Amino acid sequence: MMSHQQEVLKNISSNLLSDNKNLQTALSTLLLNYAILSGSLRSDESKTLLIESLIESLLKMLEKPQDDDSLFRIIIALGTLAYCNQDAKKSICNAIGTLDKQNTQGTDKTKESTIELKQLLSE
Repeated sequence: MMSHQQEVLKNISSNLLSDNKNLQTALSTLLLNYAILSGSLRSDESKTLLIESLIESLLKMLEKPQDDDSLFRIIIALGTLAYCNQDAKKSICNAIGTLDKQNTQGTDKTKESTIELKQLLSE
């Protein structure tokens, strides 16, 4: 899966704004798994490309309202990237307005995760 990461991310890009709840959940889970995996990669150009692609995909998914499970996974993936990579943290800071819009929906765990992500980004 890692050897084809850019192909996978490129191929899912057309579905990131889907209204299908199952597809939203599957894509947000895939992106979360890649975000977690990126933390264990050694720093090189492929890691940088992966992180940039992940941030772009995650932020694109935030453009459209998500179900709570997908939104939670997106927030955790963004937090994972921000925690593991300073450059990612800077890029994600630009998404705070989008997170504010999304924060009006969802369960307590999603709202708490959004607050924690904002705290991480402000450090």
